[in-house]
Amino acid sequence: MNQYLIILNYNRAQSTIECIHSIEKYSDNRIFYIILIDNSSTDNSLEILSNTRFNSNTVIISTSTNLGFAGGVNYGIGYVQSNYSLESNDAIILINNDVILGNNAINQLYDFLDFNSDVSIVSPFIYNKNNRGEIWFCGGILQPFLGKAIHLNKYDYKKKDKINFISGCFMGIRISVFNTIGKFDELYFMYLEDIDFCYRANNATIKMAVIENAIVYHDSGESNKIFKYYYSIRNRLYLINKDANNLRKIIAKIYFVLVILVKMSVWFFLNRKYYKVALCSLKDYFNHNMHKGNGFRYLKYE
Repeated sequence: MNQYLIILNYNRAQSTIECIHSIEKYSDNRIFYIILIDNSSTDNSLEILSNTRFNSNTVIISTSTNLGFAGGVNYGIGYVQSNYSLESNDAIILINNDVILGNNAINQLYDFLDFNSDVSIVSPFIYNKNNRGEIWFCGGILQPFLGKAIHLNKYDYKKKDKINFISGCFMGIRISVFNTIGKFDELYFMYLEDIDFCYRANNATIKMAVIENAIVYHDSGESNKIFKYYYSIRNRLYLINKDANNLRKIIAKIYFVLVILVKMSVWFFLNRKYYKVALCSLKDYFNHNMHKGNGFRYLKYE
């Protein structure tokens, strides 16, 4: 089974270089192909990455516009499907560029898939890069009545047979999965597209697993909170309306309305920036302003 790794970069060349060098460090001399996509960075990332020495099987691609996470990984998946001879049993791993490997996690994921033909989506244990004893992700469970998914902690890992959500931070996916449920929904642009993907996979009875001995570290603190709130609020409503059935949709909407009303009431008095971004996010959803929307206007805010 060949190793196909897709990594997106947007204005974070140094993080991307650190990520790829950690992959090369733990390759164990296996052949792997890295599809590095610069997602139309606005800084000199593409120049830096192009002038950095990587493994000879690393391909650097620049998009003409920012495709978001969903569009970016879809672009990479399409590139792999078009340029390599694949079998349905082969797999692609999506890796956030703020991740570094703690051991030969990639090889462990591929070995696991080789010996467990009933599993099609996998993840390593993901630890906090800035607090390496803290688990950030070791499997997840969808909560359709709330329109979200939860991360399990180590104690809850005893529920491993119930895992039906894998984070897009580090996700190994068999090629056959894309043939069954399609790729990521690009209307999300970024955030919650992995939950949507796992909802569809779960509906298709696709089995998922987390490999405890495969270890990576993720910088969970890099995201801009206001920027993230815009996409999370808008996309939550989209997720509920798209993936929940009638009863779950009603319950999830009631839960969403109660939570967002409480938060916006507090933000109106204590944090007008958060209130304004929530209002803009809701307006964009009801105006069908999906994909990139107006989220990038909040990128400058801390």
